[in-house]
Amino acid sequence: MYDYTRYDPDTYLLPYWEGDTVYNETVMFMNEDKVPLLYRPTEIISVRSSDLKTEFVAGVDYELRDGKLCRLAGSAMPLMPEEVYYPAEPTQICHCGIDGHPYLLWGDDKLLWTHQVHVTYRHADKWDALIPQKSDKLEAFRKKAASGERVTVLFYGDSITTGACSSKHLRLEPYCDTWTRLVIYALRKHFKNDRIYAANPSIGGKNAQWGLEEVDERAIGIDPDLMILAFGMNNRTTEPEVFGEITKNIVDRFRAECPGVPVALLSTMLPHFRAVKYYGLQEKQEPVLAALAKQYPDVDLIPMTSMYRRALKTKRDYDMNANNINHPNDFAVRLYAQTILSVLIG
Repeated sequence: MYDYTRYDPDTYLLPYWEGDTVYNETVMFMNEDKVPLLYRPTEIISVRSSDLKTEFVAGVDYELRDGKLCRLAGSAMPLMPEEVYYPAEPTQICHCGIDGHPYLLWGDDKLLWTHQVHVTYRHADKWDALIPQKSDKLEAFRKKAASGERVTVLFYGDSITTGACSSKHLRLEPYCDTWTRLVIYALRKHFKNDRIYAANPSIGGKNAQWGLEEVDERAIGIDPDLMILAFGMNNRTTEPEVFGEITKNIVDRFRAECPGVPVALLSTMLPHFRAVKYYGLQEKQEPVLAALAKQYPDVDLIPMTSMYRRALKTKRDYDMNANNINHPNDFAVRLYAQTILSVLIG
């Protein structure tokens, strides 16, 4: 039986598109008393604080109403003040917003995290979008991983790839691992091979052009058995065709020096649509990456943009964002790991 009071990687890796139960989905209340979830709940099992230590009480703190989680008057569940979320004056933790809100709360700290709650619930409706599939193009990696040999997975990207901002990265309970660590954990378990390791030379704030300039040292020099290439968030003003050409140059350079090593092109999550300094052309990158992958026998796409867009069909940006701009919280970290693993191992 699942222990709702702690982080459990095996439970956190259960794909959101399978089964009838979602564990510890994050939501945040602001000026509304009812919030949507990824699915329409038929039963709320548990609602807990961000650190999972406090369980809120049905009928006192919340109730299920019209398929949404309803915060009751006098509830002990946290409520984000709108004047804090949309400050009236600029500060170092704000970025410009839209829709009549000139400033938007920003920060890689505990403020948003402590205002989010974890909801475990059952649902009857089904996933109605893309389901990522196991890639035949990555078979060389799977064969080596299954052999028991030492295997290196290269994660090459920006701050999202460094691990910002899982609760472990933020040093906050329940200490959910970064998505790269979750992927390595699952690969070791699946292949029964403790010699699967991560190499992660990613740096926050970098874009695909930097990735091309550094590919010799930071990718080729590592001599990995799989490269997961994960730029895009910081290419918000780069035309998709140009982004695709830069990515192609990275892939070509890497394949020339590391022949036979598969490459997985990981499209990015989407930034908060109100964060006008960050929101741009990211959503148009995935089709370019998909077309690029078709040109190679050992390169494939991991469609994170599509998966994140599906989650946003029912959820809000601040339900899945740790810094309120462009870093995944634990719920989105799990979506990253689940999507990647579905393509790597099915």
